[in-house]
Amino acid sequence: MIYIYAKNFPIKKERKNYEQFICYNDYGIPREIKHIGTTIISKRNINAVIYYGNYHDERVRDIWNTIDQYNSQKKPFILISMNSPAVTNINCCLYVLGFDGDSDISGLSSIMLEGGEYLVVDYEGSREKLIETYTWIIKYYLSNKGLKYDYRVQFHEYDKMPDLGESNLSCRIHIPICHAYKITSLCC
Repeated sequence: MIYIYAKNFPIKKERKNYEQFICYNDYGIPREIKHIGTTIISKRNINAVIYYGNYHDERVRDIWNTIDQYNSQKKPFILISMNSPAVTNINCCLYVLGFDGDSDISGLSSIMLEGGEYLVVDYEGSREKLIETYTWIIKYYLSNKGLKYDYRVQFHEYDKMPDLGESNLSCRIHIPICHAYKITSLCC
């Protein structure tokens, strides 16, 4: 807590929870964000594997390697996190991992990503800061820009297979957005 004194009278100023963890650059953006902007993407067909299990299971690396072998054109990896307390327990994850595909591939699932407007964030930093960065984007950035989270799924794009043992990661985050409209009253 920060105390501000005015006329010998202590006034408490609550520190926002996110402020103590995120380091900002000169423009008030978390340092892990290298670029942020909006784009419109087309509907995408993803050839993918669906994984449910422990975060630290060796099968995670096997799935990435399997997708890498099928991805002969070396297109970016697409990861869709489906984690939810209603579906996954605290030590497990549920996600879809794949790549853009023009046709179905035997042995892989075919998943359709809806097109539309997305916030695109180039992220480069520690895995631990990713959640805090999401908090900043959803709670503060979107509302300050007149945007809101849309119903479509968010996804990450990786140009190359990340080193799963590394604490840092580099990816492009796609968050589905729409414009928030304010309703104003009409005066007579």
